[in-house]
Amino acid sequence: MHGTNPHGQGTVATQDAPPSTLRPLPPDTAGGNGEILVAGRSRGEQNADGSYRGHITIAALLGNELVGVDTTNGQTKAGPLDAVQQGILTPLCNATTQGICLTALTANSATTPTGSNNKFSAATAAVGGPTGVNAGIASSNGNINQDANCQTARGDSNVANASVGGPTGLAADAIEATSTSQECKSGTTQQTNTSKVVNLRGAGVAVPPLISQACANGTPDSPALVNILLPAVCNADESNSAQAGPVNGIREGLTTFVLDIGGNALLKTTTGASESRAVMKPQCSDGKDNDGDGKIDFPADPGCSSALDDDETDAKKSATKAACEDGEDNDGDGKVDFPDDPGCSSRKDDSEENADKAACEDGRDNDGYGRGDFPDDPGCSSRKDDSEENGGGGSAGASAADNPGDRKSLAFTGTNLLLTLLIGSLVLLVGLGLRSLVGRDRLAPGRRSA
Repeated sequence: MHGTNPHGQGTVATQDAPPSTLRPLPPDTAGGNGEILVAGRSRGEQNADGSYRGHITIAALLGNELVGVDTTNGQTKAGPLDAVQQGILTPLCNATTQGICLTALTANSATTPTGSNNKFSAATAAVGGPTGVNAGIASSNGNINQDANCQTARGDSNVANASVGGPTGLAADAIEATSTSQECKSGTTQQTNTSKVVNLRGAGVAVPPLISQACANGTPDSPALVNILLPAVCNADESNSAQAGPVNGIREGLTTFVLDIGGNALLKTTTGASESRAVMKPQCSDGKDNDGDGKIDFPADPGCSSALDDDETDAKKSATKAACEDGEDNDGDGKVDFPDDPGCSSRKDDSEENADKAACEDGRDNDGYGRGDFPDDPGCSSRKDDSEENGGGGSAGASAADNPGDRKSLAFTGTNLLLTLLIGSLVLLVGLGLRSLVGRDRLAPGRRSA
């Protein structure tokens, strides 16, 4: 198993020298830790943050990828690799003395928010030189996808007209291996591994019918002791092993060993390898604090009724959600919750009201007369009126009768009229008194002259 994260992986061929005892191996598709040659490895995987990634290692040597294709969310890379063939792979084949030779390549990788699908194919493939793996048409797939309820991972590899170990080694018409793992939130799981090695034969050596039949029928872990110097196993199998948590599987079509002494081989060659792991847990058993209350999973989180509950949200907490996270248009502006409603400063804001609303719809008594907004305040002509004062933006021309109780709507009150009358009377009396005095002054000289 390469890594414990959810993934589907298929590999055309690898060589390990010597095979590593590390389990699981790192998830790096380029190999390392004993894998000295890798050809045609396709992998779709889920990252720790839940996103998906696709990668195809076309060729790798000593843990270093020489040619590869990579995709992340929203990316698709597809097509024949003619330029790669001429510019890299043909020179690589010559430089490694036929150590890694691949022709007529296709590498397609596509990754979305819900999965990744990756396919490699070659018209011919040779790994490890004349005594390594030599094959006709070869392909691999590494896929992982999920829907609302389940995650499914699948890896597979198919190799036609394969030979291992050169003229004195083994040959087969076809080598196939597939591993599929699925887990659903309901708790249901499925794990299947299949493979077959069709018409296994050795150079100049008659293959016992039972060995050939077991390899072709896909019998797991079938010894293929055709050549004592090149012991082999058909359909090597592991299902839900301790290498990773369930659900996982590993299946190899044909695995051969060189100088295997006491279970320690000098060289291991694998043709047609597949592996898969799927993880799909409900919220109340996924090891995450999904509702942000500091409590994780059943029974610690009060929002979980069981380990299969797919919602950690506490019912009481849900019933008292703030206005800016309750899924309702509380202020009637056609916009709902943070960040869509401009009246919300955060999800925990308990008012969707916009601070920039007009005076006649802001919920305040702006003119201090005990009336609030349109239509209750007579100073408001509509909800978009930005003044509750009468006149101006309000109900222009309204009289005291039109707006009872609104002090600013009456320009001249009874008190003003009474005060005006008193002042007028006083002015009249003063005027009459002054007039009388002036009249006496005019008569006085006349009397003295008589």
